[in-house]
Amino acid sequence: MITSNIRCKRAQPAPADSAFAPWTAALLCWLGSGAAALVLFPALRGVDAWFGWMPFWLVVAPLIDLLALRHRWITARLRAGVSGFESRRRRTRRQAQPTQRRVRRPQRRNTNALPDGARPGA
Repeated sequence: MITSNIRCKRAQPAPADSAFAPWTAALLCWLGSGAAALVLFPALRGVDAWFGWMPFWLVVAPLIDLLALRHRWITARLRAGVSGFESRRRRTRRQAQPTQRRVRRPQRRNTNALPDGARPGA
């Protein structure tokens, strides 16, 4: 098969990503359970005397941590998306159309021309 030699980069995680896999899983669980808790328990949407603003600790903090752990992956995805958009944009640009050829018009006769055989200034 022709495609058997092609390897997908997404299938093999980078060594740095595999080191953070347990942290990423824990943060995803924290984020999911925090979002569910905010939806199910309206009392958690307010401010607590000990913890402060609860939506921050339940949703925003794990999201910031995930972004910090996965910043290389995110930037790679953004670059791939931007380059894909630029290549599509280049492909969809219309080719320049050739200019129309100028048709040479016959010269107009000079109405102030002298009659045949006449000399100027004479």
